[in-house]
Amino acid sequence: MNPAIALWLQSTRLVGRVAELVSFGAIEHRMNTNMTSSDLVDLISSIEEAGISAWLDGGWGVDALLQSQTRKHKDVDMVVRVADVPKLQEVLASRAFSILNGTPPTSFVLLA
Repeated sequence: MNPAIALWLQSTRLVGRVAELVSFGAIEHRMNTNMTSSDLVDLISSIEEAGISAWLDGGWGVDALLQSQTRKHKDVDMVVRVADVPKLQEVLASRAFSILNGTPPTSFVLLA
C-alpha cells in the first residue's frame, strides 16, 4: 500500500478519539525563514524517538499525502495525544522551541 494512503487511513481512524488529541496551531520555524523537508524530518525523528505519536496536518500533511513538497512552509501543524503534551514540550524545549501563543495542553503555537 502507498505509505501516504496508509497514513491517511490511519488518521481517519482517529475521528472518534478526538478528545484524546490536541491540535497545535503551528510549530513555527525560526521567524521569517522557511522550514525545509530536512528540518521536518529531523523534528519528527526527535518526537518519535521520545515515543510520541504525531500526525501531520495542514500544508506539510497535504505534501506528505502527495509525496512532494508543493510550496514553501514556515511552520508545521501536528496533532498529538493530550497525554503526550508534557513530553512533547520537553523534547521541543531541548530544541529551543518556546510557546508563542495558546495554552497547553489544548492548543498552542511554538516558535524556534
